[in-house]
Amino acid sequence: MPVQTQEKTEQFLSTTIALGGVGLLIAENERDRKAAFEKAREQLLNNNYKECSDYLEVMDVLTEGKDKIFYIEHDSKLDGLVLEIIAEFEAGMASLADRKHNTGLKTATWTPTQTSFVIMMSRKQVEASYPRLFEYINFTKSL
Repeated sequence: MPVQTQEKTEQFLSTTIALGGVGLLIAENERDRKAAFEKAREQLLNNNYKECSDYLEVMDVLTEGKDKIFYIEHDSKLDGLVLEIIAEFEAGMASLADRKHNTGLKTATWTPTQTSFVIMMSRKQVEASYPRLFEYINFTKSL
């Protein structure tokens, strides 16, 4: 990761950690997306962020009280249930159906001002996602 990109990511993380909320890291160049995500992922892990693979893991980690989490989107657009968590983030509570295990409703609670939730997506994924996505994002940074 070039020093400039690393500094940008560090500043972004400092802000989201200090203020809490949802941050979005965007890989602008589709060709370099994988490398940019890997470098940012490494930096997040070095800053004690917990990686979540799906919406259920995000819910579990939020319920555990972990204050630094991140999610990398791998599909063509943002998962609708992850979007639901993002939309409810400032409320500090979300209840979603557990579609993976068919066990009913799953509820998570957290303190939004003390929790940093970082989403990583490519520009192409962002453009394919929901038009109102940016209404729920507190901080955005391009990689």
